[in-house]
Amino acid sequence: MASERFNFNVSFSEPVNRPGDEPVLTGEDVWQGIAHGARHPDDMAEYVASCEILSGDKTRFRRKLIIGGGGAVHTGAGQAIEQDVILRHMLHGVDTIKVEAVTIDSGATTIFGMSQGTQELPNPDRPDLYFTGVYELWIDGVKEGTPEAEEVRIKYGNLARGATQDGVKTFRKWKVEGKLDKWAKLENRA
Repeated sequence: MASERFNFNVSFSEPVNRPGDEPVLTGEDVWQGIAHGARHPDDMAEYVASCEILSGDKTRFRRKLIIGGGGAVHTGAGQAIEQDVILRHMLHGVDTIKVEAVTIDSGATTIFGMSQGTQELPNPDRPDLYFTGVYELWIDGVKEGTPEAEEVRIKYGNLARGATQDGVKTFRKWKVEGKLDKWAKLENRA
């Protein structure tokens, strides 16, 4: 008999440049934040203790995360997670940016991306950008409709919402610290 496999999908979008947010972030700033976070998720997420790039190149690589602190929703502290990661900048000529990480053993997928808003008259001084986190979680041994499944929904939903909101805050902090510009210069030299 096959064991239960619970699936939970959730996504959140956070405006990058709300009125009053300073400094204003450009699409390039968000790209630099996403790209850095893909290789250094421990700089963005407190539940990631460390990350090692195992193989690959600049846009496709395998990484190993070690979960830290009190663990994550479905992963204990000290546990290793291997993921295949793809970074995509400028999809089909459209300024859409994303990083997709697929966990090897479970197939769970996390996508972080940037998209344009629907402003009819774009404001070049305050781009209408959104940072989106999409999560497709698979957990073996959890049955749909149980209290355990509901607990995962609540906790993982909160984690996903927080990661998306905190991502924008982190990008803005890195902008103030000059890190996004530094990374862009390094990328342009590569």
